[in-house]
Amino acid sequence: MSAVWKAGDSARIRPDPADIARIALRWWFDELRACIPPALKSRSSGAPAAFGCTLLPDGRVAFAPLAMGQLALPGETEAIACDEGLERRIAALVSGAPQRTVHVSVPVGACLVRRSRIPARALSHAGAILRHEVEALVPAAAQDVLADWYVETENPETHDLDLVQIVLLRERIAFLLEPLVAAGLSITRLTVGDAEGRPAPVDLMGGREPSLRAWLLGLPGGTKLALGLAALLLAAAPLVAIARQDAALEAMASERARLAGPGARAGGSGAAATELAALAAGPTAGSIIDEIARRLPTGAVLTRLHLATGEAILAIEGVDDETGRAAFAASPLMRSVERIEGAPGTLVLRLANPTGGGAAP
Repeated sequence: MSAVWKAGDSARIRPDPADIARIALRWWFDELRACIPPALKSRSSGAPAAFGCTLLPDGRVAFAPLAMGQLALPGETEAIACDEGLERRIAALVSGAPQRTVHVSVPVGACLVRRSRIPARALSHAGAILRHEVEALVPAAAQDVLADWYVETENPETHDLDLVQIVLLRERIAFLLEPLVAAGLSITRLTVGDAEGRPAPVDLMGGREPSLRAWLLGLPGGTKLALGLAALLLAAAPLVAIARQDAALEAMASERARLAGPGARAGGSGAAATELAALAAGPTAGSIIDEIARRLPTGAVLTRLHLATGEAILAIEGVDDETGRAAFAASPLMRSVERIEGAPGTLVLRLANPTGGGAAP
């Protein structure tokens, strides 16, 4: 949907914001998809595919959507030549499809069919044995070779197993895979022989390129539990950090309100007048103690403190009386500092602006 606006005699088409958002979202998903390895795009799945693609023995390709529950792949009636028209047909059918999965089938003639015999007791190792043989036989990288096998017969006397292994090189069907991948399709199954009516019981995608989901399902139970706990902790970490930050902020706000005192928390001119009156009446017991602590000479130890109306009596040790008297006499809160005869280290601090006090041990 687009909006048309005119400037003079000319008209220009301006993209609608929804169109821009869809284009940006599609570009973003394409970039993410490009980061996913092909081994995770092509995956074995038990769910039916949305599309079927059959490579016929004569080189033609049949591509069509599959109905719900449909097992038969497209055949001769839907087949077209493998040229530029195939890519357009695939793109047209896939456009707008909610599910983009495809079941691909190739003819037996496009594959290498190998037969071998192993003892029945070696069946559990058959996959590794056959894979090693193929890697030694086929001059191609392991990721470019698709293979699967099945047990054909068993000799009742010797209990030997006759195995059939089907091998397919990616380059043999690259011309078919390219338009499928370009249309955004994920290959869920790659079977052999459906077009000839002799399908082999193999899935060339199933054994070589497992999905991330299949890898996770194959992990031991303890590993799954550990991964689940790690994911849970990773998801909960930001929430825990936010909760701790909120608690710390609340504690800081409470401490700040407590230190501000009643005068600072109470608003209005009446509270301000009360605070000023309290300051004019004289210093509080707390401010007197703070001032004594600030003026206490270095090395001196306060052993006794008594607050009374208009004065404070204290006893200090560690310095001589004159040093202590000089230190406290410099305080603006003190009107005079006197020594008590016969009591070394005892000083009487008389306040410059006296107020009520109390005893402090």
